[in-house]
Amino acid sequence: MQLIFTKFLPPTNTKGPRIKAYRRGDVSVTVAFNYEADQRDNHLSAARALMKKIGWRGALELAGGTPDFLGYCVIFTETKGA
Repeated sequence: MQLIFTKFLPPTNTKGPRIKAYRRGDVSVTVAFNYEADQRDNHLSAARALMKKIGWRGALELAGGTPDFLGYCVIFTETKGA
């Protein structure tokens, strides 16, 4: 099982809105916000980008909002033989 957190990053003077996906105290990835997708799909896309970056394959099991309403906690399970 793999736990990934995501967080919405608002626009700055030089960058548009982004979603950051990370594992606690470990590797992270930041992706541009896709206006053609909804909020949840943007967070799941960031989580999948992190999975790809770390070379981990798995299946989405559960995603839920964080208490601050700025992100998601995404749980993936390992796919055997992948």
